[in-house]
Amino acid sequence: MRRSPERVAWTVLLISFAIFCLLSVAVPLGVRYYLRRATRSQEATLKTLRGTIVVEDPRGGIEKPVQKGESVLIPEGASIYVDEMARANLSFFENSFLVLYPGTRLTLGKMTAPRFRFGTTPLTIVLNQKGGGIRVDTVAAQSQPLIFEVRSAHLDAVVRLRDDGSYTLQVTNDRMEITVHRGEASVTAQGTTVTVTARQRTTVEVGNAPMTPVPAARDIVANGDFAAPLEEGWRVFNDQGADGGTVDGEARLTLMEGRRAVHFVRTGGQFNHCETVLEQDINYEFPDPPSSLIIRAVVRINYHLLSGGGYQSSEYPLMIRLVYQDEYGSQAEWVQGFYYHNIDNNPVMHGIEVPQNQWYLFESDNLLPTLPIVPSRILRLRVYASGWNYDSMISQINIIVE
Repeated sequence: MRRSPERVAWTVLLISFAIFCLLSVAVPLGVRYYLRRATRSQEATLKTLRGTIVVEDPRGGIEKPVQKGESVLIPEGASIYVDEMARANLSFFENSFLVLYPGTRLTLGKMTAPRFRFGTTPLTIVLNQKGGGIRVDTVAAQSQPLIFEVRSAHLDAVVRLRDDGSYTLQVTNDRMEITVHRGEASVTAQGTTVTVTARQRTTVEVGNAPMTPVPAARDIVANGDFAAPLEEGWRVFNDQGADGGTVDGEARLTLMEGRRAVHFVRTGGQFNHCETVLEQDINYEFPDPPSSLIIRAVVRINYHLLSGGGYQSSEYPLMIRLVYQDEYGSQAEWVQGFYYHNIDNNPVMHGIEVPQNQWYLFESDNLLPTLPIVPSRILRLRVYASGWNYDSMISQINIIVE
């Protein structure tokens, strides 16, 4: 250094200049990167619509009940527990929202937005659905792209929802079902990803890849083709009413013209009332709002003594009765009867005249526009013969919902 101080001086000067140049570029770039990429945790707003919701706040692990009509802000990491009689809305910072159905367990994994108004980080919402059902409505992306994911840790499944979409997700211990009403979802499990588009659904079962998407509409009746014994899905009983009758009817599986069917028969009724009933608990929670409800059945009326639908239009030789409720718990019914003669000109409200001794295919229109209340849950289905003496059959009954 002593022999060549000028070289050392120039070396130090050049290194210092290089460091200066590097810092003059790196510091602004670093600041720019931070300003564009920095995020801030957000909160969601929970409002209880019915019953009581329990929220576990990660800031202390305290469980707080949220009563009907109350709203609370909840942070990342919070867990929400919805009991079997409750229902709630969860609104996010970017205006997407979801409905939590009874029995839902959900954790808010991540909710972030850019810290600064000129940030470029996507709006991000990540949820872990542990059980129950949710309906998600995402908003159209505006200034920032949206990442909206619903995960099921115990199924090792990840569902990414596109913006401006509407989706229903149901989770149990062994499966997850994803229905797309509008928009598009990508579902990943076991290293496989499938894309589900509007009016489609897919299922992920424990340890399996997502199934190939199928149409969203489904039949929610168990053993509606009567391929299994009636004990699988159905209850069979008689209701004699209050007019003193003692003769029961019979409902039994039979094979008629190549069709498996349930045969309703009553003889010796002595002009008193009886109902011979097949009944099934459905307990199906509709997506919110529902879009379609169609009833299909293949029926046959061989004989009925009582004319038409009886004196009060309530005693047809074959009837379908659907019991449902709205989101406030109010119940209502949809009824359809079938007959082939009405020689006494009895009222036949809710009745259809069909050919005697012939199979008849019944398919309703979409019932939703005509029902007196908007259904949120289908409770049960009853297929039965009613009146004095009757001989009728049903070989198929379906409730198609979407």
